[in-house]
Amino acid sequence: MTMHDELEALADRSAELQAQHPTAPRPRTLEEIIAACAAVATVPEGAWEAEQERMRAGEARDELEATVPRKLAWARFSSAGELTLTPEGGRVATPSGIAQSRAAVRCAHVVWMGPPGAGKSSLGVAALRAWVAGARRPAMFVAAHHLATARIQHAAGRGEAPLVIRAVAAPLLLIDDLGQGNATTTDAAADVIRDRVDQDKPLWITTGLTAQELTARYDGGAIRRIFERAMVVRVGERS
Repeated sequence: MTMHDELEALADRSAELQAQHPTAPRPRTLEEIIAACAAVATVPEGAWEAEQERMRAGEARDELEATVPRKLAWARFSSAGELTLTPEGGRVATPSGIAQSRAAVRCAHVVWMGPPGAGKSSLGVAALRAWVAGARRPAMFVAAHHLATARIQHAAGRGEAPLVIRAVAAPLLLIDDLGQGNATTTDAAADVIRDRVDQDKPLWITTGLTAQELTARYDGGAIRRIFERAMVVRVGERS
């Protein structure tokens, strides 16, 4: 075989390996082609795909963590199925609330209801982290009061507020403390809820209000549709 034939065979092998592993960097020079052939030939079957999956999982985790408040950085389920302890060493939810929240990870619509300090937000964030780890897709945490002010803080005439756009588009959204503060005409929460319900996108909510209070404050039809489908986790005494 001539040198020309050997180079053609090497190029063909490089193209074949590239087709088998389309996400691998494409070699450009002869040295890169030789190195790529040698490297890919020694990689176990499925290794490229496994690495890509690991990277996607890491990116999904990073996207979620960018939205979670620092005060909830600790909130996650332990391997034993419980919430980890707060830095002060005290638990923030009952065993029943923790067990229900772990089960809620499989549900598209979840509502955590209860009084302030009962552990709704920490349970919701722990469930978000568990969902992202299992689905390897990003999720988003947003405080309801940030949705309430997003449009006011966004310059007029420049379209929808970026926070609202991200909230509608997220694969899974948790709206925390829905109903907090006074109702305003610029509050985007109702529109986000309606759009996600209309598009059948997963939506989780934590709230200190009752279903009747939420229905009266926001789009009643959308709220009713959520509660018709949702798993309701009651934390604390209020029902």
